[in-house]
Amino acid sequence: MKVLKRVGVLSAAKILGLLSAFMGVVVGGVYVLVGLAIGRFFPWPLWADLIIWPLGYAALGFVFGAIYAALYNLGAGWVGGIEIELEEA
Repeated sequence: MKVLKRVGVLSAAKILGLLSAFMGVVVGGVYVLVGLAIGRFFPWPLWADLIIWPLGYAALGFVFGAIYAALYNLGAGWVGGIEIELEEA
């Protein structure tokens, strides 16, 4: 068994930001499809949702990824890290 004692805060934030941006594309796409189906009227065009949602999700994912990684490092210092089992390929 190996123990994950520390997570790089910036690397975790970048990965979570990227994954959240992909989720933002999905949410924005669904928002556009629903908007087209119901004839939504807002002051911005529907395609703007394909930019706004991913950027918002990426920004929040980055911030919360950094917070979660820092909290993990703090908690791992108190109670130990996550035990993982690795195998040679």
